[in-house]
Amino acid sequence: MSQNITQNKTICYHCGEDCQSEPLWHNDHAFCCFGCQTVFELLSENDLCEYYSFENNPGNQLSHFIKDKYLFLDNEEVVDHLLDFKSDQLAKITFSIPSIHCSSCIWLLENISRFDHGIIVSKINFSKKKLTIDYNPSKTTLRSIADLLYQLSYEPEISLDAKNSNSTQKNTTRDLKIGIAGFCFGNIMLLAFPDYLGIEMDSEFIQYFTYISLGLSIPVLFYCSSEFFISALGGLRKRLLNI
Repeated sequence: MSQNITQNKTICYHCGEDCQSEPLWHNDHAFCCFGCQTVFELLSENDLCEYYSFENNPGNQLSHFIKDKYLFLDNEEVVDHLLDFKSDQLAKITFSIPSIHCSSCIWLLENISRFDHGIIVSKINFSKKKLTIDYNPSKTTLRSIADLLYQLSYEPEISLDAKNSNSTQKNTTRDLKIGIAGFCFGNIMLLAFPDYLGIEMDSEFIQYFTYISLGLSIPVLFYCSSEFFISALGGLRKRLLNI
């Protein structure tokens, strides 16, 4: 029997919650509800139980399942509005998933194509709790992907209004970073202009130009390029090297 009992409490193998007085037992593991057991069975059937090796009890509790929760995704107009890109063989969607919380979540969601072969690739932005999925619309549907995430206890938040506001906010942030980087780049180049031309200047202000250039490089390094560091950190946590 698996070690799910701690201080007179039976702990759910999936989410770590107290199973109370009547735990559900499956494959020598205790589960607090049918939802957690169902997720474990899905992972087991698809040979994805490595999910549990990254963290102890990494799952999210799903105590109830609402049938046809994403029925509205059968509407093509709604789907076209939500998609970031669509063609005959490729569609791209970005989901907001607040329940992403650990390295196990990243590993599972980036291997979600093993559940649905219509999914081409999936990528996580851990800091923003976003999941981007590329899929083949001729092999799967947006509704089936949303239902799959829901069954795995990673319920996607889908809002037509939120998509518009998030897109605007994303573009504003990106434009701000580009603007700051361009301003700093231009001034650093201007201050270094004599060095590029090999002009020797005997002035007490030369050393101050160096300090100013260093100061201008700091926001570029820590703010404008932050997305690259976040992506690299996420890859290292999964023991993977990305670009």
